[in-house]
Amino acid sequence: MHSSTNSSFGKPIAAVALAGLAAPLAAVAQVVPPTPIEQPSFEQPTNRFDMPVEGWVVIRYSVLADGTTANLRIIDRMPATLVDREIRTIGERWTFEPATDGGTPIDWHNNEAVVVFDPEMIPFEPSPPVVRDYQAIEELIAAGEYEDALRMSRRLIETGNLRLADIGVIFVQNSNIHTALGNVHEAYEAIRRVTYPGLPLLQTSELAVALAIRNTLELRLGDVVGALETFERRTELGPVPDDDLMATRVERIRTALDGDAAIAVQGKILGDAWQHELTRRTFAIGDLEGSLSRINVECDQRRIELEYSIDVEWSLPDGWGACTAFVEGRSDTEFVFYEFR
Repeated sequence: MHSSTNSSFGKPIAAVALAGLAAPLAAVAQVVPPTPIEQPSFEQPTNRFDMPVEGWVVIRYSVLADGTTANLRIIDRMPATLVDREIRTIGERWTFEPATDGGTPIDWHNNEAVVVFDPEMIPFEPSPPVVRDYQAIEELIAAGEYEDALRMSRRLIETGNLRLADIGVIFVQNSNIHTALGNVHEAYEAIRRVTYPGLPLLQTSELAVALAIRNTLELRLGDVVGALETFERRTELGPVPDDDLMATRVERIRTALDGDAAIAVQGKILGDAWQHELTRRTFAIGDLEGSLSRINVECDQRRIELEYSIDVEWSLPDGWGACTAFVEGRSDTEFVFYEFR
């Protein structure tokens, strides 16, 4: 059993080792992930005036042992008006060379892809109306009118008529407003969405600033692994000075990860679920404020749904591969997600 330094979490009353045998190391070395064979492109979405719409979708899916896809769902989209059915229909036609274990085809579940809608006819530059709204929001921020700034920012995002270049700067601005209001989870969600790998929303200099913001928010939320990965992405854009705040944190993060202390990430359900890539094989949820229903875990070689129970600790076999957890429950529920060695 593991214990937490937070007294409100206490000692788990039960520990659940999920069914399945961990694969021996020799077998793990023979596991090969799936590779694409054919991925039909998505049709360019349009608005009610039949004009092209810029945006993106992030898709989760399984690749079965026969090379087809299953369990396909959209976990993020911009704009919100993009139609699920049309996107799923195309994704279900993707085919792959399936994953194999020792040469035998197997199902592979922990897959995520981003599809960007970027019509060539639309230049990568902010549209004049959005520039005016952006500047108006900046004036509200400068005056300390953060609630008014947030309302205007939300309206701008919800219009659904934004260029990719608009989306990037508006979401960074939205993150800054939430930070000023003390809404750390909402600030992180905004900056996470526009710094997702593969999204062409920001120029290099803008992306460097956005990654610095993301790094700071990840540390505030206790996501030290995410903060380290964000720093590494930042270094790919160019040299980072030794006295840069991000750089000075790196060694402390690595030292902390080498120890046995629990990783404690603060979570909050803002949409359908709170998503987290697992670093360690054992986890628990504590310090709950609200209501949780279940945890869906998608690993490379296994999918499982766990019914949430208070003071329960779950352990995943190493043989399941990398895993992503989706914590579901009532909107605005907050908790701490603990990971143990």
